[in-house]
Amino acid sequence: MKAWPTFRKALEDLFEQKKALDATYSLRRFALDIGLTPSHLSDVLSKRRGLSSAKAVEIAERLSLKDSDRQDFIDLVEKEGARSAHDRELAAVRLNRRHGLGNATISEDQSEFLADWITPALFELISTSKGVVKLTDFGRRLGVDLQATRKSFDVLKRLGFLKESNEIFERTRDYSHVVSAHSNKLLRAFHKQILELVAKRLDETDALTRENISSVISFDHSKTAEARDFIAEFHSEFIQRFSSKTDADTVYVFTQHFVRADFRP
Repeated sequence: MKAWPTFRKALEDLFEQKKALDATYSLRRFALDIGLTPSHLSDVLSKRRGLSSAKAVEIAERLSLKDSDRQDFIDLVEKEGARSAHDRELAAVRLNRRHGLGNATISEDQSEFLADWITPALFELISTSKGVVKLTDFGRRLGVDLQATRKSFDVLKRLGFLKESNEIFERTRDYSHVVSAHSNKLLRAFHKQILELVAKRLDETDALTRENISSVISFDHSKTAEARDFIAEFHSEFIQRFSSKTDADTVYVFTQHFVRADFRP
């Protein structure tokens, strides 16, 4: 599947495809074919204007784009121009899921942040104390020793994730979860840490304080991409609804894993 970097590049490519079939085909005619005025299309291509989601759907229909290209075009428009940051993030997640981005790299600060599950857990835990840092108490709550807690706290300060004012620490960014489709050794190690933590808490915590749902299902492999998009959207919706930076009093792990149980014959 071809991955367009932006919806504008998609429009340019689609125009060139039509022009290759008809040398007299013009941008003016292309604009009319997709339901825009020539001046509107010019503004869009020159980044003076964007497109609405509804217009993206209409253009995809007018151009009779195949399903994968149609989804990409609409998501590219929403990734740039959706009204809410949440909708823009969801569009980016869908695009990343469909195209894998297997060769992409994560930033250095993400690498340190994800090197140990204690660091993101401590970052979230600070929200429950109104910015007052009590490392001994935090370590006890996370079930780790003071040395490990202090190490993660130092990472957060060094990366600039925390800002101190009168011995009160404020978060400088929202980093409650990392959306990534990277196939990366570090991220795999992080997921394994989370699974080990979940397994440990299954034995240690009361059933009323956790929710565990696991299913083994027969599945149509051709719907894998659709299923991954659905899971990613649900994850983001869950975080949006339940993550709290003001009234939080505890820290939870929310993890989803959708993996194949059998092997190809």
